[in-house]
Amino acid sequence: MRDYTKVMDAETREKWGIQDLDDHDLESASATVAHLTRAAIYQTTPDGYPTGDLADVFAAATAAQAVYTAETGDPTGAAAESGSVSLGPLSLTSRPGGGQRSAQARMAALYAPKALEILAANSLLNGTVGNSAWG
Repeated sequence: MRDYTKVMDAETREKWGIQDLDDHDLESASATVAHLTRAAIYQTTPDGYPTGDLADVFAAATAAQAVYTAETGDPTGAAAESGSVSLGPLSLTSRPGGGQRSAQARMAALYAPKALEILAANSLLNGTVGNSAWG
C-alpha cells in the first residue's frame, strides 16, 4: 500500500493540523485515498507515487481524510452501521427510530467530504485521467 504522507511536506502537515496524529490514522487515511483512486489514471514515480501537482492533491486528500477520521472518531465507519437487524421474529434496533441507512449512506460516512471534493476536482474519482488544477 502506498503511504501518501510520504509526499507531504511539513507545511502541509501543519496546514491541515495533522502533525500530531499517530501513524495508524495517517496510514488509514492513505488507504482510503488509495481505495478512492484505485481506477484513476495518472503519471507516477517509479515507486508508484503521483508526480508533480498531483502529489500535492494526494497529500491534501489524505490529510483531509485523516482530519475527518480524527474529528468523527470513527475510522472504521462502524457508527454508520447502526440501524435494525432482524433474524426471524427477533428484531434489534441500535438507534432510536429504527430506520436503516442505505448501503450508500453507510459507505459515504467513511469518506471525508473534503477529500472527495479534492479528488473529484482533480479528476481522480471514477477512473478518469488525473489532470491537476491544484497549483
